[in-house]
This record gives sequence, C-alpha cells and structure tokens, in this order.
Amino acid sequence: MDLQEFGRKLEAYRLESPAVRDARLRDDCQSVLGTLNSLLTKIREPVKPSRLAESLECCKEMLVEQLDFLTGRFGDGIVENDLRNICELRDTVRDLQSLATRGFWGRLFYASSSHDDLRRQATRQVGVEFCNTYRTLLSHVTEQFHSPEVQQDWQRDCRAFLERFRQRWML
Repeated sequence: MDLQEFGRKLEAYRLESPAVRDARLRDDCQSVLGTLNSLLTKIREPVKPSRLAESLECCKEMLVEQLDFLTGRFGDGIVENDLRNICELRDTVRDLQSLATRGFWGRLFYASSSHDDLRRQATRQVGVEFCNTYRTLLSHVTEQFHSPEVQQDWQRDCRAFLERFRQRWML
C-alpha cells in the first residue's frame, strides 16, 4: 500500500463514527485471527526433531501476518517500540533453525545426549518468546477500539488464540 492510499484510508476511517470504526476494525481483526488460527494448525509437536523447522516457519508466518496487519492498518509507529524484541526473536529463530536443519549438524542437534533437556528448554523458550511477542502485538489493537465491550471481546479472543498456541507448542 502506498502512502497516498494509506492517507485516504486513514482519513475515511477518521470520519466514521466510533461504533462504525469499532465494527470495521473488529471484522478485520477477526479475519487476521482466522488466518493466525489456520496457520496455527501447522504446528505439531515442535519438540520432536522432524517438526521443529516446520513449526518455526509457521511461527514466523504468524508474526509476519500480525506485523503486516498492524503496520498496514495503523502505520509503522504502532510497532516501533517492539522492534528490538522482534529482531532478537528473529535472530534466535534463525540460529535455532540453522542448527536444526543443517545436514550433519542437524542430525547431531537431534541425537540423544546428556543435553536433551537443554535442547527441549531452548525449543520451549522460543515458543515462550513467540507467545509473548504475539501477546504484545495483539494488545496494540485493543487500544484502537473505542468500546470497552469490544475491547474485552478482542482480549478474550486473543487469550483463546494464545492458549491454543501454548497447547500446540506444549508450553
């Protein structure tokens, strides 16, 4: 979306009543949550070696969906304070994926050893970091609703999504 189109959409949005803005935003949010829930079904037992790389890719896709939605709807400033954490998460995931998927090193990564607990802990920690990042990003939307009831509904839907993520990642 170019800057002029974003400006036109923003101006049209500002002219609507708060109830109409809430309804439109709620519809868009439900669409994003639908996409996230659909992607979430790809995560299956990430603590199993054969599933880790696939699950990490899925988590990255969910993160990109959220970032695209937030920046497309509200501009880059809405995630400005989160960029450092997102970059750290990106680096952690990149390192873990690289280690887990590189031929010989990947096989060594999954080989049973005295470090199995550390490997599981690293996998779990990445899931916790994704969950915390998702929670933070989704909470930005809460602030955009005018109605306290709609805010509560959105928060409930976000908690349900995050709980499904925890269950899938086995947190």
